[in-house]
Amino acid sequence: MGEESRDLQVGPSTDPTASVERAPDDPRAAIERESVTVLEFSKVVDAVRSLAASPLGRTAADALRPNLSLDDATRAIEETTEMRRLLENGTRIPMGSARDVRSLLGRLHERGRPLEIPEILEIAAVLESSRAVRDLFDALPESERRLRAIAPALDRFDHFLESIDAVIDPERGIRDDASPKLLEIRSRRRTVERHLSEEAHRLAMSSRIRDHLQSLTVSQRNGRFVLPVRAEGRFAVRGILHDRSHSGSTVFIEPEELVESGNQLVSLMTEESKEETRILWEITRDVLGEEPRIRETVDALARVDLATAKARLSIAIDGTPPSVTTDGALELWDARQPVLAIMAWKALENWGTAHPVVPIDLRLGDDFHLLVITGPNTGGKTVTLKTVGLIALLARAGLHVPARAVCKVPFFDLVCADIGDEQSLEQSLSTFSSHVTRVVQILAVAGPRTLVLVDELGAGTDPAEGAALSLGVLDYLYRRRVPTLVTTHIGSLKGYAFTHPKAQNASVEFDARTLAPTYRLTIGLAGQSNALAIARRLGMPNEVVGRAEATIARERPEGHDLIQGLQETRTAAEENRRAAETLRGELERRSRELDDERGKLDERRSLLERDADAEIDRTLKAARVRLEPMLNQLRNAPKPFDEVVRRLDESLNESLRASPLHEKRLAFIATLRKDDWVRVPKFGQRGRVKRIDGKRGVLTLQLGSMTVEVPFEEVGIGAADP
Repeated sequence: MGEESRDLQVGPSTDPTASVERAPDDPRAAIERESVTVLEFSKVVDAVRSLAASPLGRTAADALRPNLSLDDATRAIEETTEMRRLLENGTRIPMGSARDVRSLLGRLHERGRPLEIPEILEIAAVLESSRAVRDLFDALPESERRLRAIAPALDRFDHFLESIDAVIDPERGIRDDASPKLLEIRSRRRTVERHLSEEAHRLAMSSRIRDHLQSLTVSQRNGRFVLPVRAEGRFAVRGILHDRSHSGSTVFIEPEELVESGNQLVSLMTEESKEETRILWEITRDVLGEEPRIRETVDALARVDLATAKARLSIAIDGTPPSVTTDGALELWDARQPVLAIMAWKALENWGTAHPVVPIDLRLGDDFHLLVITGPNTGGKTVTLKTVGLIALLARAGLHVPARAVCKVPFFDLVCADIGDEQSLEQSLSTFSSHVTRVVQILAVAGPRTLVLVDELGAGTDPAEGAALSLGVLDYLYRRRVPTLVTTHIGSLKGYAFTHPKAQNASVEFDARTLAPTYRLTIGLAGQSNALAIARRLGMPNEVVGRAEATIARERPEGHDLIQGLQETRTAAEENRRAAETLRGELERRSRELDDERGKLDERRSLLERDADAEIDRTLKAARVRLEPMLNQLRNAPKPFDEVVRRLDESLNESLRASPLHEKRLAFIATLRKDDWVRVPKFGQRGRVKRIDGKRGVLTLQLGSMTVEVPFEEVGIGAADP
């Protein structure tokens, strides 16, 4: 009794780097769903969703699940951290109102019509956002490696967007010059329309027709120019009737003099419509040809907006990136219940004031893996469980948590939470039976990588039987080294932690003077229900309270004083540990600050060196340009001066070759091979190396469709991505 089982391994063997995808019939799936529900993970998702800038981000937030792999969770947390730095520096993420066009792309394969103009503009808006975000991420320093890593998936689509812009006017639709044929058709159509309008107005003013009109207004019906004729004058105006007013008092007639030109106009409109459809089909085919790249870009934009929303939430709740570990040690310092932190943020936003959320310090998994939390009702025991459980889920989902920066969160394979006192009405189970059923399910899947949270263990039945059953459950979890937190009112469970080296007591504080909980958690100290103190403060007769205290003293178990001494020793040790952790955290913070300062100084030195090299290079080149005309004149000087001119020319060239930037450029060019990409700042382009001529000091590059020779001096230092 009390010794650990050192070789007993129970529960699934799980690769912590893999994402968790439960099969529908996996018993862990139902436990996980219920735990995610009871820990209110959805409220965090709702908060993230509300902070997304675009429909893309909101869709991505809806898909948040605590089932990422370790690598993906770490990456997502670091993306959130880098994005938060950008936001806090005042950077605006240019997402616009980018919509999720992936479903639209999917429908294109099935429908028999081209994209409509609003749909094309919607796709173009997404691609414009991609280009803007790509430019932003490309300009980030190397330290923002996670966001920079997203950049390659954000295509710029320059040519594609230019082609759309050349065809579509956001205000007017398809441009006149979208094709030569369309320009010619529309020009002819306008000529015919102008002729018809002038002729219709002339007819309307004629004495033969004017007296039969409701008004002198010329209008169109189905592309035909018509006049508003009084119904009684219908037969006085020869032509084709195209429409009637709702009252029937007016008929709209196309005069016979306009019919031939009207036919010509309708024919032109039909040609125009066909040409417009052809142009839209051309764009649609281009979109389908780019579909894989567009989908990849939309995925990346959704990832960017999700990271932005998570960063905004981190700022709102004063969150920090958890250190996600695989060693099973949980360390939370100044941790606040995430849902309460979100509620406090919203209250502050809406009403300018909010109740502070009391933080807790809690650790589990280093020198003990089972924690028994005791104390009075409404003292914060359940909140403690929900804090730990929800923070574990947030880490698995790649989110920041409301705690100090030094917090460590194990990468649990499964979080099992039995919290709440509701009955199972569907199965006709009592509260006690419902809890037992849930605990049975948890014990069936619990292992060393499972976090188990049980609220009010042993409650709802006979105290003696509840205590015995609870001890059995604790021992089952303890021997299997399952990270466990339980809350209870059963006094005998406190003794379990004192007799098992890998178990520990904790209590929620209670102010006996005010009869109010403080919601603070103290590890190493077993809590009291404080029932007698509360009763006395509420006016219970001293005789009654005194008799109760005497009964407790008589029934106090053997070894109580020893346990009390152990508790005091553990409490003192815990206080020392907390002080040491505080000091360690301060040292780590200072070390990070020094590292940041050192990095900034190194970066500043590199920038100064580059600027200095560039300035020397520019100065020498400028000197060469100024002296070149004089050298040309000297080359024509009498023969005795030839040698002087030659030495002066060589001296200038040698000075240019000796500049630091030139030496670095030559060293870089020496590393180049055929088909490598280089930057050419002069042209603002990247080119592919086709040939390197060291003797002449030039590179032959493929720049787009052109092949050009570029002197070494005009090549940028550093590789360029294709």
